Amino acid sequence: MKTSLFSIAIILLGSALSAWVGWKAGIRQQQAVISQSASSVASPAPAAPALEVHTDYTAAIAPEWKLRGSQDFNAIKQQILTAASVAATTPDPAAMGLLGELSVAEAKSLLEDLIRLQPKPVAMISVALSRWASAAGTEALAFAQAKLTQTEYGDARGRMLEAWARHDPKAAHAWYLEQLDSAPSSLKHKLEQDFNVLIYQWGLRNPAEAVAACVAEQAHGTYDGWYGLAHLVNSAGHREPLFQAIGQMTDAAKQKKAWSSVIGAWADVSPRDAALWLETQPFGKDQDLQWSVIERWSRRVEPREAADYAIRNAEPTPESKDRALGMALPSWALADPKAAGEWLQSVGTTEQGIATIANGWVRKDLAQAVDWVMKLPDAKRPAALGDVFATAKQASQNFNPADWAQRTGLSAAELTKATETAAKQRMSRW
Repeated sequence: MKTSLFSIAIILLGSALSAWVGWKAGIRQQQAVISQSASSVASPAPAAPALEVHTDYTAAIAPEWKLRGSQDFNAIKQQILTAASVAATTPDPAAMGLLGELSVAEAKSLLEDLIRLQPKPVAMISVALSRWASAAGTEALAFAQAKLTQTEYGDARGRMLEAWARHDPKAAHAWYLEQLDSAPSSLKHKLEQDFNVLIYQWGLRNPAEAVAACVAEQAHGTYDGWYGLAHLVNSAGHREPLFQAIGQMTDAAKQKKAWSSVIGAWADVSPRDAALWLETQPFGKDQDLQWSVIERWSRRVEPREAADYAIRNAEPTPESKDRALGMALPSWALADPKAAGEWLQSVGTTEQGIATIANGWVRKDLAQAVDWVMKLPDAKRPAALGDVFATAKQASQNFNPADWAQRTGLSAAELTKATETAAKQRMSRW
């Protein structure tokens, strides 16, 4: 039974380690909520990153699965150092688990030996430092800054702040603010990124306090003080307390920034749920917030649902409908212009919608793009053909108006004029 439990523990730790190895230094900035004018053509953006929370090796396995058993520190130390020497860049899961079971004093004792190894076992050093930081953050961070290179320290600092914040978020935050105030401008950005995991851990303990810290943080200089805290929305048990804390904010502008980050983080994981919730809120018609959901939703496997949502929530004006189509269609049109075009015709074409579908078709096949346009009402064809050929020229495709005259029923001169007009309109949009 002991062997079986040990195997399970190794598997669990191995999975956690795989996630850690993929971690890159720092946390990338969350994408800003995009707001476009009604006449502009939206471009699909890359998926926003999830908050990368590190494994807490002190709580990675159940007590009855602990790896250390009755071994004394010297035996544990030898196992860890041997594993670190053999595979510095790909740490042994069992050794990482043993590191998490060390006392703070033992972790401190081991660190000097780990740091002397070449190449440095950076992952193991980071876990040992985090173990120390969980009980004495200031002391552990000072040690790391003195003993590691600037790059190594920058990579380990976020993990250490995270470990400290699990136990004493107020102290970790106070240290962070002091460091940010005194840091040179070249180092502030990386330090600001560490705030995300710090505030996330604080939010797990006390959402109201964490929200208050984020309100202050916006004035302190962080590019998005809400990004880390916003990811609590993807934990059902923490979602309502987070909503309540944000709902009690009195500054409308800061409150909107909070909702933007929260809804964006939710839509990254479950855009349908985020959209349905947003529809029930007094601010559910806010177009910036809608865009935050629609842009993410349309990139997933449910672009039709995202488009339906966009149209359903558009105001009953041509401008609002055009804006909704500009939000919902670009990614879908690039992936499947046929389906997107059929949907557009079912809800009613607009200049924005036609231009977006034409753009999607041209990227796949110019002839099919022309065929799609030829199915539109007569009055809309010349402008739509202009969009098609302007897009083709922009994409460096060969285009001779005379070659398309017979197929489109327009003269070469008419096609040239429509193309030039479409190109000028694009310039005015941008």
